Amino acid sequence: MPRPSLTAAAVSLLLVPLGAQTSRDIATLTATSDTKSEARISPDGNWVAFRGASRLGVVPFSGGSDVNLVTGPNLGDFVWAATSSGVYYLENSQVRFVSRTGTSGQLVGTIPGQSARLWCVTDTDTYLYGTRYDPVAFTYVVFRLKTDGTTAAQDLLSSAYLLDAVRYTPARGGKILYRSQAIVPFAPREYFRADANGANPVSITGGAILGQPDFADFTDGGDTIAFSWISTVSNTAQLASFALGQTAARALTDKPKLHRRSAVSEDRLWIAHEAQLYVGGPMSLGIVPADGGGVVLLDPTRTFIFNGPPSVSRAGTRIAFTGLGTGGTVPQVHGATLDRELRVRPRVEAGQPFTVELPVIQGELGGAFFSASVLGTPVTLPGFHGAFALDPLTLIQVLSGTGSGTDPLRVTIPVPGDPSLVGQEFYLQGARYDLPRGVGDFTRYAAFQVF
Repeated sequence: MPRPSLTAAAVSLLLVPLGAQTSRDIATLTATSDTKSEARISPDGNWVAFRGASRLGVVPFSGGSDVNLVTGPNLGDFVWAATSSGVYYLENSQVRFVSRTGTSGQLVGTIPGQSARLWCVTDTDTYLYGTRYDPVAFTYVVFRLKTDGTTAAQDLLSSAYLLDAVRYTPARGGKILYRSQAIVPFAPREYFRADANGANPVSITGGAILGQPDFADFTDGGDTIAFSWISTVSNTAQLASFALGQTAARALTDKPKLHRRSAVSEDRLWIAHEAQLYVGGPMSLGIVPADGGGVVLLDPTRTFIFNGPPSVSRAGTRIAFTGLGTGGTVPQVHGATLDRELRVRPRVEAGQPFTVELPVIQGELGGAFFSASVLGTPVTLPGFHGAFALDPLTLIQVLSGTGSGTDPLRVTIPVPGDPSLVGQEFYLQGARYDLPRGVGDFTRYAAFQVF
């Protein structure tokens, strides 16, 4: 096949109806009849653990039959071991470990009190972090437990306020993040950072914040967090970040469309979340660069009723979630890959430049296109995998080049300091072509607004 010309004219001339070629898709990983929830992808990205009917199961990310890890009526929270070798889980008040093959669980420790939850494990697989309620002292507690089962759980922090949503980063010798809120409906919430042993807690948000912020996670070495919340601008669920020393949350999305239940990849590159296709429309799966930028809808042709937040692998290249897809009868486990996606960063602001990055392999031709609108029906180009979603009538090519094998193609685009641009939404999509093999593909498109 001759080398294609990635120009607006060529795109508009070569567009054909979406049909014979298959669009890049979200894969369904399970097919059993019980309801699935709380998909958790392993750190190495090769396995997905999930909750079924009175069971914890696991399925290969590449697909295949799922396997029961453990069955029983009183199974609680679960987290992957940092080595991806198995899962730590709660059974009544006991923390146990079960290998990925389903070998019977071994006791790690017993958690006193009530309402115990497991939240995360350290990168060295040394400590589990969790929360519990102490009915004697009437306090909520953050604890950690050695994974080798040699010592009892150690209480790190306690408060009359609800403590939950504990996250860990190995940066700066190890830091934890946790959320605090008063025990009343719709209470404002505050996020604290502390040393790995609970010492030196400091408020990242500088006090409780409004907007019902969800579970947060670090997006850097411990100074910045991201979460979903109710925006005062759009009055809908959106993504935002907050950095130590800031006086207010910084919106990452703010259109009337919904963006909620976020999860940050351990490499701090992506925020995965439920994303609405259009105002009042169905929900799909989206990702946003952790420092802001365009929302990438992983497959707008498929919509879901989600049954738990998404989960992203350590390297930020794979994502898993549970949800009921169109035509399904019960929520299943689904997965998608992220390593070849277009990235727009940072948040696009009037008067400030932003950068577009397109991953390419060595010798691969790449280009990125800008458009003011998307097509109602995605289309394909002969020889290209995936669908092209941008309107060719407003198409502008903003990036072209050949892959070096080490870095993505990259271009910095200035934005005029025009106040009329604020609130406007635009779209970007990438295209790649491997000349020796004669095949190409389109990235998923990114939708970004100007702040």
